[in-house]
Amino acid sequence: MKDWAISFCDGAYRTMNFENLYEEDKVASVGFEPPVDTKCHYSCDTCETGATDVCITCGVNRVGEPDCPCKDGYFEAEGSEECTQCSIQCLTCTDSADNCDSCAGNRVNYPDCDCPSTATYDTGEAICPSCPDECLECEADGTCITCAAHRTGTDCTCEEGHYETIILGKKVCEICDVRCEECTSTYYNCDECAVGSLRTEAPECNCPSGYYDPCGDNEFHYPDGSDYGTGSVTINMERCSEGACVKCATECYTCDNTNTCTECESPRVGLPECPCPDHYYSDEDGNCADCNYKCETCSNIDTCDTCRSDVNRI
Repeated sequence: MKDWAISFCDGAYRTMNFENLYEEDKVASVGFEPPVDTKCHYSCDTCETGATDVCITCGVNRVGEPDCPCKDGYFEAEGSEECTQCSIQCLTCTDSADNCDSCAGNRVNYPDCDCPSTATYDTGEAICPSCPDECLECEADGTCITCAAHRTGTDCTCEEGHYETIILGKKVCEICDVRCEECTSTYYNCDECAVGSLRTEAPECNCPSGYYDPCGDNEFHYPDGSDYGTGSVTINMERCSEGACVKCATECYTCDNTNTCTECESPRVGLPECPCPDHYYSDEDGNCADCNYKCETCSNIDTCDTCRSDVNRI
């Protein structure tokens, strides 16, 4: 037994089911015999009198009277009167759930609507998330195909001379300070001093006595004063590029640069040049050697510049 669209006072048909009623009950229930084949079109919930395909209200998962097509995200399969949901990757689809007319989320290239690039991966949701921070490209399950910058190995860990930090919410590998062979947490927190640099005592990795640091004082303050550490960065954040310690002049025990002593090599005196004192001269190796016992001062062991007064020599 069919459903019937019955005309009511408001000019609309409404579907009535007579399947389980006897003929006299059908007449009694509405007051007249049911009309012939006046059922609303399957897309309608209610329809106009005399126009069964002109919907007043739409059926399930349909929108847009009077035609009431399937709403976005649903399609009407051939031979079906129902609207079936599209696959998650489709914003709209036709004929089948996987045949996308437009893509959902950030997906591209309908009808397949794949993830937008190898920098994203497929979790089965409308939006394909970015690959893990460790990856430049990744498989559909998020496993790295290629590592992000300054990463290496199957786990894409930071390569030697780099440390992991977070910038703008993303994990990245940044280069360690030139003083460091390896570092942790910050570029200036050396785990090991740079090989061949002559630096000692991590994490500071300062130059030893007799050498000076081409990067300057091994201290750093952030401009806002929020942190403190050791490192070769000036206040304007420009990195020093020369990590090896440079030998001071022979005259210096410590120095600011090659020729400016901050402490004299014994027995020298007189900053910043640190000449040899009386009774000494500077030999070919730059060391202070004893003058001849006759000399107060001398140019070499055989040539007095001034004679010693305490031994009555002229």
